[in-house]
Amino acid sequence: MPPAVQRGFNRSLVQAKGHGWHVGLGAELPDGQGRCLFKGTWNADIYDPFKEVMTPEDVRFDKARMSGLWSPEEPMHKWLRQSGKKTLLFAGVNTDQCLLGTLTDAYSWGWDCILIGDCAATMTGLEAQAVCD
Repeated sequence: MPPAVQRGFNRSLVQAKGHGWHVGLGAELPDGQGRCLFKGTWNADIYDPFKEVMTPEDVRFDKARMSGLWSPEEPMHKWLRQSGKKTLLFAGVNTDQCLLGTLTDAYSWGWDCILIGDCAATMTGLEAQAVCD
């Protein structure tokens, strides 16, 4: 992972801002909860209520950077291009990090983007959410 991405999850920087719960990407979480946002772990999985309504036609993409669309070689980027999608709806967390990174790249690559504000949130603070909205 590039240093610029790692810095966004730097434990000492996060703790200085009062978010001491964060341990860094891939690091072991407290109380035997596994690794933080690591592929195949519970906290990188699909939200359980969504699993109940998923269909075999639904697609899922893993990512290793803030944005899932930073490169045309990324699987989600390729799939969206091949599918002919023109408009993308964005929802999720953290709005000012992964969500905004992917939305910004999608916009730059030419998709029409809509952030669904009622379905997006961040722990950074209301100011960060407002800027993204």
